[in-house]
Amino acid sequence: LKGSLLLSQGRPDLAGTCFFRSNEIKRDISSYEGLVESCLSANRYKEAICTAKEAMAFAPRDSRALTLVGLALAKATSSSRDGGGGQDRAKKALRKALTLDPLA
Repeated sequence: LKGSLLLSQGRPDLAGTCFFRSNEIKRDISSYEGLVESCLSANRYKEAICTAKEAMAFAPRDSRALTLVGLALAKATSSSRDGGGGQDRAKKALRKALTLDPLA
């Protein structure tokens, strides 16, 4: 809750700390979602991708984890010039998430 409030106030670094602590206490996808969103808001794209992949390793059959990977890759490639390879990987992850849960 505190992390979400800090994110809404435009304080992604402090929010990330809250989500990280929450994840240390009890790992869950919601904590990972907050961590990835915090990293993306702070333009730390590589960290966001690594955190999203960690979420996917934690819950490989959870569509939200795959969605995190897709969104992190999409945001990272939209801010860089990687030739579109990241966008293809983002689309693949998002398609897989939709396969697992059409409402994802």
